[in-house]
Amino acid sequence: MFHAAMPRQYRWSVALLILASIAIVTLAMSPLAAARPVGMGTTPAHGIVAQTDGLTSLALTDSNIPFTDAELNTYVAWEGSVAWPSTHVVAVFASGSASYTVNGGSPVVLASGVASPDVVLSQGVNAAESTTTIVVTHVAGSVSTSYTVRVYRHAWAAGTPVSVTAGGVPLELTPVATTDAGERRWTVTVPYTTTQVVARWQGYGSYRLQDCAWRNFSPGVLMDATCPKDLNVGTTGAWFGYRPYAVNEGHLSSYNVDIVREGPFAPSAVSSLTLANSDISLSNSGTELYAFEAWEGSVAWPSTHVVAVFASGSASYTVNGGSPVVLASGVASPDVVLSQGVNAAESTTTIVVTHV
Repeated sequence: MFHAAMPRQYRWSVALLILASIAIVTLAMSPLAAARPVGMGTTPAHGIVAQTDGLTSLALTDSNIPFTDAELNTYVAWEGSVAWPSTHVVAVFASGSASYTVNGGSPVVLASGVASPDVVLSQGVNAAESTTTIVVTHVAGSVSTSYTVRVYRHAWAAGTPVSVTAGGVPLELTPVATTDAGERRWTVTVPYTTTQVVARWQGYGSYRLQDCAWRNFSPGVLMDATCPKDLNVGTTGAWFGYRPYAVNEGHLSSYNVDIVREGPFAPSAVSSLTLANSDISLSNSGTELYAFEAWEGSVAWPSTHVVAVFASGSASYTVNGGSPVVLASGVASPDVVLSQGVNAAESTTTIVVTHV
C-alpha cells in the first residue's frame, strides 16, 4: 500500500472569528434460491394474455434478473455474472401439455407449476457465446403457442481490470467479499495527505466509469481509460459498470473500489486535538491539509483551552504568533483568550500546535 512519508513535525492553527454575536473558529494544521422466480408470475404480465387453454404463467427460477418483452411472445433475461450458472423453467397451465427446448435441442416435457431440470446457461464475451435460447411450447387441442426466452449470461472481465494509483504509484487493492451476484469489490486505505487518486480500467468490453463517460467496446482492442477521484476523509467509492459487448446489451457487472482516506490524526503523532469550553467540534476546512474550523455561537465563550493527545514526543502551541507554551498530553492548556470583533480580522484567534 502506498503511503506518503509522514512529516516529523505537525503544525496546527486555530482561528476564532466573532461576527456580532456569532463566533467562527478556524483551526488549521500544516506539516440459489428456488423462490426467486422471474418473468410473468401468476398475474399475466409482459404482454402475455392468460387463457384457460394456454399458459397462465411462465418464469425462470435461480435467477435474480427478470426477463422483459422483446417482441411478440419473445422475452429477454440478463444475467450479470457467473453466479447463476443455470436456471429452471416453470410454466403454469390449466389444460393441455407443455414442453421446452434449449438451443434447438430435444423437447423436454413440463408439468404445470413444476420446475424443469437444470438449464445450463451459456457464457461468453460476445452476444453469440452468451445466449441461451429457451422455447416453451404449449399445446391445447389444435392450438399450439410458443414462447421464446433468450437468457444472456456474460463472463467477468479477464483478470483484474480495475486499478487505482496515487501520485502515479499503484495502490494494493484488497478483495472484499460481497453477497451481490453481479459485483466484485476491493478496498484500499490511503494516508490523510493523499487528496486524489486515479481509477483506471484496462480491459475488453463496454464500461462506464463513475463520474466519467461510457467507453464503447471495440472488438479485439484493449480499452484503457482513467478517472480522477477527489477524496474526502473517510470512504470514497470508485465504480465501474461493465458489459462485455455492446453498450446497451446486457446487465451491468459492477466493479467497486472503496478508497478510505485516513484522518489527520495518527497514533505516531497527535492522535487527537480538541478545544475545551466549546460546544462545537472542529471540522475540516475545505481542501487545505491539516486545516479545521470551529464556530462559536455567542459571547458566552470568552476563552478556550487546547487539549492535544500524543503518545510520544513533545507538543507546544502559540496564540496569534506569540511565545510557545508547552502542552502535556491530554491536559488542557491555560486559558486562551478569544478575540472578538465586527469583522473577520478582529474576530480571529489563531492557535498553532506543533508536535515534534
